[in-house]
Amino acid sequence: MVEQASQNPGASVWIKYGLTGSALSRGTEAALTDASPRETRFRRALEERGGIFTIFGRFLCGRADLLPSPYLLQLRAIRTRHESRASELSLRDLGSSVSDFHLIRMAPCSEVYGATYEGRRVVIELYGADASVFSEPAWALFRREIHVLADGPESLVATPTVLDRFGDWLRLQSDLDRKRAILGNLGDVPSGSISRYPALVPGLQSDRWLSYEAMTGRLLEDDLRLRPNPARRSLQRLTESLLEQCLLLSMVDADLEIGNFLMLDDGSIGFRALPAFAPVPVEWHYEFLQYVASTVAGETPRAIRMLSRMSGGGKPYAAEQVLLRNLSGLRPELKVHVTTPGSVTGFENYWRAHAASGLNLPVFLELFHRQMTLLGQQHSEIGTSADLIEESLWPVLARVLKLRFSEMLTVDKGREWMFGTGLLSMATLRQLGLSLEQLRDNELAVVLDPQETAPDEVSLRRQTGFVRSGIALGVLVLSSFLAFSLKSKVGEIIAVAVLLISAAALSFFISRMD
Repeated sequence: MVEQASQNPGASVWIKYGLTGSALSRGTEAALTDASPRETRFRRALEERGGIFTIFGRFLCGRADLLPSPYLLQLRAIRTRHESRASELSLRDLGSSVSDFHLIRMAPCSEVYGATYEGRRVVIELYGADASVFSEPAWALFRREIHVLADGPESLVATPTVLDRFGDWLRLQSDLDRKRAILGNLGDVPSGSISRYPALVPGLQSDRWLSYEAMTGRLLEDDLRLRPNPARRSLQRLTESLLEQCLLLSMVDADLEIGNFLMLDDGSIGFRALPAFAPVPVEWHYEFLQYVASTVAGETPRAIRMLSRMSGGGKPYAAEQVLLRNLSGLRPELKVHVTTPGSVTGFENYWRAHAASGLNLPVFLELFHRQMTLLGQQHSEIGTSADLIEESLWPVLARVLKLRFSEMLTVDKGREWMFGTGLLSMATLRQLGLSLEQLRDNELAVVLDPQETAPDEVSLRRQTGFVRSGIALGVLVLSSFLAFSLKSKVGEIIAVAVLLISAAALSFFISRMD
């Protein structure tokens, strides 16, 4: 071990903090145990190594599938060096029209600056300053050093799969073109969205930097220090914003830095600097929506089924059985004096069961679970006993349903909607005609045959179905109008719920008339 440390000076850091599994380090660990817990020493070692190791600590933050909660809480506090690494040449390349530079944050693969451009405040993200992170020697050294943890409590973070996923995460963070394209598309965010996104600055773009308008508001993390009511309201708004991004806009925040969010004057959520987003693939929109809703509702079988579809490849049923078996044998993590929402516990348990299965979890799902864990930690810190994720989900689902119905009523799908409505109306009129004919026949039979006869059950069912269908159709039309015209959130949710119920009732009543 001494020879290895001499060949690789960085290895001495792991020995210094007693994190390696060698006989030499065990004595060091015993000496340090009274001074600080192992999870604290793990965080300090990553900080001391700096560079890619500190970024790796940020990647591990929230990874409940790899590390227990004490480690995650320590990694949230990991400190990065804030010295700017941007060259003077990069700043000069921006031109004389840009002034008043000041550092906002150090992102994993970029430096984010505030500046003034043509009299307005902008944000400029400089890329390429961390190119050394992706060099083969630096990456090989990183993997070799992290491997010293393979025999300790942190062994899961040193597996090849986790290190490969860390590389994917870095590439996602460094993809300037993807971020620019996403930001351009966010100009078409549906009305009523709780999140606000900045606009690109057209005259200040290049292949080395991204520029967009700066947003003004108070830091959300300042609100979270004000207990209990302001913190609860702000955290609920943030939770609703994140769920909206996932379920309505189909993208997941890849970083989730609480200090990066702003509370705007109108109560919406903005950003000091736009985070990197991972897209939710189109083919998984339906399953992802069901997975989230089922987990929050406590429907474990359906949640596991949706999770197995998204990660089981060509054998989702076999994956489902493995996940259920792993879940049943899972030991619950003991969290003393911690208030964890039930939905977060569900997501973490499914994630840990999935990690034990060896199945491949899509990137967006991995980042989403990480996001839920980080929200659960914030939830615990403000001490609320309510499940804010559950409370925030239903308004978001109402917006999702509203968007789906509005898409049905667009010009492109208007013909299809009108055709379907026409068939529904024709079916209703047909039933009306049959009911009237049957009613007339019954009346004639009564006149021609004065004997007392039993009522016709089929005719009675059709008449009753016609009346019920007419009522349901009226309620459907009225609720459709209200769902797209009401400005109140509560009224909107109620109108959408009535619309769905009346549509189901209308379909049921028409089928019963045959």
